[in-house]
Amino acid sequence: MTQPEACDSRRTIRISFLCLTLLVACPSAGSGERAETGAAGVGTGAAKPAEAVKPPTGPAPKIVWTDTNGEILVASDGETLTSACGLTGKLTPTEVTLAGDTQPWGVLVRDGRRYSRPLLDGVIEVSPQGMVTHKVGSAETPLGEVTGLTGDAELQWFGALVVAAPMVKHELALTSIDGTFKLSLTGAADMRAWEVKRGATPIAVRRRAEPRPLSQDAPAFPTDLVTVSIDSPGHYLLQVVRDTDAIKAAFPRETTRLNESADGTKLELMAIVNGKPLKPRPFATLVGRQKCRAHDEAVAALIWSFVASKSGHDVAM
Repeated sequence: MTQPEACDSRRTIRISFLCLTLLVACPSAGSGERAETGAAGVGTGAAKPAEAVKPPTGPAPKIVWTDTNGEILVASDGETLTSACGLTGKLTPTEVTLAGDTQPWGVLVRDGRRYSRPLLDGVIEVSPQGMVTHKVGSAETPLGEVTGLTGDAELQWFGALVVAAPMVKHELALTSIDGTFKLSLTGAADMRAWEVKRGATPIAVRRRAEPRPLSQDAPAFPTDLVTVSIDSPGHYLLQVVRDTDAIKAAFPRETTRLNESADGTKLELMAIVNGKPLKPRPFATLVGRQKCRAHDEAVAALIWSFVASKSGHDVAM
């Protein structure tokens, strides 16, 4: 193997592993960034390694996989796939289609209740009680719960959902009201991990293992003192711990409320002074918003990224 080929192979494995771990949208077939199929097993100590999933026979069962918040991650009613925020697709014995992307799911390696992809470390495992985890060595990440797995036939079909979950796409955009500052968000299926970009430049990221998002835009104030929370669907609270001169200069108020329009296309900013709200003013426009919990969290992430960015803060606040 030549040196460029070796580098590309390592990049392929790294990207696919990230997709599997974060349950975030992966590149579609033909992009050159998906792992090739191979003869890897999951290593249970058996003399003969586990084999790639063979196409099942008979009708597909009803299977529902929810995330750790109890929100739907991906589900099958026998033919149609549904996912968070109105995404739909199709399920066949050999392929899954979701959000316009189609991928084969026979590339999976299954060993009982353990599922893996060739060339990748780690496995997805589902317990007899239906709890789903991603395991790499001794490290485990909970990925929610699945119902409808009553026997081996259902376990075989669950492999399709293992492939479908990373295909779930949450994509939203936020633009300052004057049109000069635009952000786009791509989020994992359960929104436990996301990235926000300005154009092609990442400015904020939330990693699954981190308790808070991280600004990548060199802000002029400590962003760990800024929190955006969901007060109720479509209503957000921007709260600031004002214990430094820099943060006081950047945020003259401790609490600001942001409210969405009824159609989810606009945001208004309402400052709160001495417990009393001031007159609201336009803040930003939204594109891609759906009425669902994952998008509530996505809008909160966009707001945080906006005000945590020095450029965005200067425009909006």
